[in-house]
Amino acid sequence: MHVDTNYQWLFTEFEDMAWTSVPEAVVNSFTQEGYTFNPREDDVDRIEYPNGTDTGIYYRIELDREPMDLILFYNPDGSKRS
Repeated sequence: MHVDTNYQWLFTEFEDMAWTSVPEAVVNSFTQEGYTFNPREDDVDRIEYPNGTDTGIYYRIELDREPMDLILFYNPDGSKRS
């Protein structure tokens, strides 16, 4: 859990999720964009954050590619975040 200097919750990161645990909408959007996931090199994290009175969620997918890693963000419904 990450908090600011006033101990207000910023976000919680659930690291290294199994690719099979990622919502189907995220997987579909990811693959339709032409990406492939290699579980030996790539990883996916679920991020929860305060969103008004609700808890927001997004998925951070890091692809280990040469010469640079790619980091992609997806909403649970597969509507890619910037």
